[in-house]
Amino acid sequence: MVVEDRKRLRFVPPPGSIVGDYNTDSGEEEAWRLSYSPQPWKPEYKGQANLHIFEDWCGSSTGQLRNNLHYPLYPHLRTTVGKLAVSPGWTNYGLRIFGYLHPYSDGEFVFAVGSGDNSELWLSQDDSPLNLQLLAWVGKTGNEWTAPGEFGKYASQTSRPVRLSAQSRYFFEVVHKQDDRGTDHVEVAWQLGQDGTGFTVISSRYISLYTNESALMMSDVGHVPQTAASHKATGSQWADGQADMLREDPRDTFYQIPLINNRYLQGVLPDCSYNPSYIIKDFPLSRYQGLQFIHMSYVYPNDHTRLTHMETENTCFYKESPLYLERYGFSKYMRLDLPEGQERRFKFRDFRLRLREEEDLEEEDLEEEVRGDWERREKANGLLRDYGDDYDDYARRRRRKLFSVTTPKAIDAPGNATAPGLHAHRGKRPLRPVPGELKAALPPGQQNMENPPAPVKSNRANPGSHALPQGHIATAGQELGYKPANRKAVKQRKASKAVKPVKAQKPAKRVAVHPTMTNQAKMEAGRPAEAPMAVPLSVGSRRHVPNPGPGRNGMAPDRPSAGQSRRGERRAAELRAEPTLGVGAPLAGQEAEDNLIRGAGTPAGATGSERAGEGARERERRGRDSQLWEAEGDFGGEEEELTYDLTPAPVFDAEVNWSQTFQAKPLDLQVLRSDWIDLRCNVTGNLLLGAYDSLPLVQDFMEKLDQIHNGRYSLVRVVNVEKRVDAAQGSRYFLELELRDVNGQHLRLSHYIYALIRRSRPRHRGGPFPPPANEVVLCNPVGFRWNPTATVHFIVPVKNQARWVQKLIVDMEGLYRDTSDPNFNLIITDYNSTDMDIEKALHSSSLPRYQYLKLTGNFERSAGLQAGIELIKDNHSIVFLCDLHIHFPPAIIDAVRKHCVEGRMAFAPIVMRLDCGATPRDLRGYWEVNGFGLLGIYKSDLDAAGGMNTRDFTNRWGGEDWELLDRLLQSGLEVERIFLRNFFHHYHSKRGMWNRRTSPNPT
Repeated sequence: MVVEDRKRLRFVPPPGSIVGDYNTDSGEEEAWRLSYSPQPWKPEYKGQANLHIFEDWCGSSTGQLRNNLHYPLYPHLRTTVGKLAVSPGWTNYGLRIFGYLHPYSDGEFVFAVGSGDNSELWLSQDDSPLNLQLLAWVGKTGNEWTAPGEFGKYASQTSRPVRLSAQSRYFFEVVHKQDDRGTDHVEVAWQLGQDGTGFTVISSRYISLYTNESALMMSDVGHVPQTAASHKATGSQWADGQADMLREDPRDTFYQIPLINNRYLQGVLPDCSYNPSYIIKDFPLSRYQGLQFIHMSYVYPNDHTRLTHMETENTCFYKESPLYLERYGFSKYMRLDLPEGQERRFKFRDFRLRLREEEDLEEEDLEEEVRGDWERREKANGLLRDYGDDYDDYARRRRRKLFSVTTPKAIDAPGNATAPGLHAHRGKRPLRPVPGELKAALPPGQQNMENPPAPVKSNRANPGSHALPQGHIATAGQELGYKPANRKAVKQRKASKAVKPVKAQKPAKRVAVHPTMTNQAKMEAGRPAEAPMAVPLSVGSRRHVPNPGPGRNGMAPDRPSAGQSRRGERRAAELRAEPTLGVGAPLAGQEAEDNLIRGAGTPAGATGSERAGEGARERERRGRDSQLWEAEGDFGGEEEELTYDLTPAPVFDAEVNWSQTFQAKPLDLQVLRSDWIDLRCNVTGNLLLGAYDSLPLVQDFMEKLDQIHNGRYSLVRVVNVEKRVDAAQGSRYFLELELRDVNGQHLRLSHYIYALIRRSRPRHRGGPFPPPANEVVLCNPVGFRWNPTATVHFIVPVKNQARWVQKLIVDMEGLYRDTSDPNFNLIITDYNSTDMDIEKALHSSSLPRYQYLKLTGNFERSAGLQAGIELIKDNHSIVFLCDLHIHFPPAIIDAVRKHCVEGRMAFAPIVMRLDCGATPRDLRGYWEVNGFGLLGIYKSDLDAAGGMNTRDFTNRWGGEDWELLDRLLQSGLEVERIFLRNFFHHYHSKRGMWNRRTSPNPT
């Protein structure tokens, strides 16, 4: 709301829009209150706030963070942050930021919070953590999120005005939970009343530490404040997951306040002619072309018709394409802060958050990059997330993807080197990879797969089954018919070669090769440069891969457990006993072995002697392999002339800068929207008008009202402002203000005014002609005034819909009971319904007025509506063409009257279609932006346009509303189009309705 204080306007959120505090269990609350130990504060604490990080915790709601076993006393890390805008670039964590706030001025501050997932902002009334109150939050269920700097998405994001003093400090706490999706960020901003500066992120100048934890051990927790924000909270409003549109709004009950007498508005503004430029009277239109001439009106303040609870990931409300958002997220809306003295360079921050500067990548060029983005991230081992346990599989589960196995070439090709990642010495025998080395030798797309793809067993025993070509190794995805994500990468992997180790006269120096080592580093380590190698996997009726442990860099764990050793021994026995072979073992059957070892097979042009020589070499190699698999290792046996380096390669954790702050300007996506009907997006809601546009106009109007009536009326709040933009002639405004007269009575003002643009050219005094000067003059548009007492006729055609007709009658009775408005009439035209006596039901109802007309024949919506129109005798009353399955808000009668102006304007409110199973209290659905079947218009205007088209729309319905729209626009009317709060269309199928028949069951 907006109140007037010495002719200054300031915004005050409507009552009930923000919750103040929570309730916790009294016993639990008493326990942590008694544990509170005040900490001394020092001036050198200014410039930072305490930051506690809770890692390894999935979920996106703050309630899930409070379920963490270590919350709030034992975080993973304690550090500080220099600004209330944090973006570590990590996943599955929770943050607790607390300290003191130091206001820069006395006055009423409004706070706002934004975050990638759920967050809360708590503020104490003083410097005590025990007096915290919840001011603002993003979401309750974990499904809510905002872009960086987007403070207007949810009603709960902005707080009520809080009076603060510059001489005091106030304890605050921010709780944030981030999952593994999207751009992680949390920011808190404030503004001093309505000073016009907008929200700014709270910087280091206005925060300080609660206490200095740098010298404390992690087991020292006596100083950690336990607050209402630290513990599980309950409360009806917190548990209520309703949509923002169901919150209290003064628009919903404004009709209950009596109107100001119109004579007190005469002379406040001068009269002016109303001739908007968008009127297309007598303009020739093709059928249904009128849709192109409909424009939306802007609304202030936010009426929360945007269906934010229906937005899941990145939706049509954001202008970026899905490919762009997949690649860069919301990084374009934020700029990371760099340490002092460090130059800013162009860089990417990977893992779903990329920072770009001064470079815009065309969205159509992103598809191929996004397709290969996963592989590039896999190669950057330093960026892969590690949760500390070598045996966990969190990151592996996230990165799991099906890729084709690279087909190896002949292992004993002369001159080939050992595959990278294998720890071995040069000897007489081919080298066998140990399990950890096997994982490192896999292509990047398969190093972290829980079940790497296995080759398909030879089908010699079953010639009738489907067989893959020789030399082809199928993945699980190929067996199911899937295609690889990146064919180019797959071809490159298939072309990679495995090489044979070089024999040596004496054992070489033991060297462990890390998969990420460069060729130069390997040369310096005493190894030749190596090419990637793909290791054949086990085949057979069931796939099995020895599990080396899901190390983040594909390396073996430091030491296998006893259980793992026993499982390895049992598995070794199985491999020796059954035809399903282990990694690197020879296949049962010459053809299958040739396919696996030789890759593409022997060239078609090879001679018989060449094939015989190749077979001899293969048999010799099989003999060496059989000896190799008997050598001592993970599967037992004695080691003969071969030793292995079992020292695991080092595993590196990615560094996370938890104190990373960023800059983000308040993000107003509404200014990017157009007043054209957006047929591609049906969740956006009304266009929002900025306070900078509406409040100065309200102030100007109130000053002129003061001049006429000598301060008789004062402004209580701005309830609603609607603007119809006309850049050529001047915009039309509809002001709805709550006033208070000198007697204390509250009155409502609902009045149309015109911001007329007057153009004048300054007098020419030589030289170039000066540009014309535009002057905006507020005036009363002559002939554009709504009638607050006009009768509204709801016309509904029906046939055999007893349950819905009964609900319509009950809803209309409730409408009359809530409004006590006798000036509305329900007209039902009935196509000979047989399931209900509608006339009797109307007679026994409490409706003040109703009319019933019985029709015959098939159901025709156009004919039924026209028959109801003809029952109306008063041409100066309003016709509302209606549907049977509508939920009406109590303010519907008043809304139709206010937006219908005889001879000037009709009203087509946008209705929300509820999904199957949804109710008016459990909103799930979308706005019907395309439909104009719900239309309010004066009967005289409808008759002048020709009424309903009963000739072209006889045995069908659908399209008659668009055809009527064409004729209304050609008659010189404008059609007002806004999203109407709490105006719903119930879900129903067309089964058994109207003229539909039931087909007989063939059985």
